[in-house]
Amino acid sequence: MRSSNAPFTLKMLFLKSIPPLDRKRLLEQQRDEWANKLQERQRDREQIGRRSVDRYQAALLSRAIEHLERDIAWVQNLIEGKDQP
Repeated sequence: MRSSNAPFTLKMLFLKSIPPLDRKRLLEQQRDEWANKLQERQRDREQIGRRSVDRYQAALLSRAIEHLERDIAWVQNLIEGKDQP
């Protein structure tokens, strides 16, 4: 259901070493990518509601949506600097 976040994770390792504006742009791009995926999954969920799908497929889709929502909130906090201690 979910694609690998390996390229983004690798970039995260080096975020501290890139200029702040580039860092923010990278985080915003990732947030937007995840937001687009979230919209797709939500449309999928609407379509599932219109047809018979086994409960395990529906559960996987719900799990993917929850993960995307959390990932988006997490990266938004990074953008806003709320991750600071």
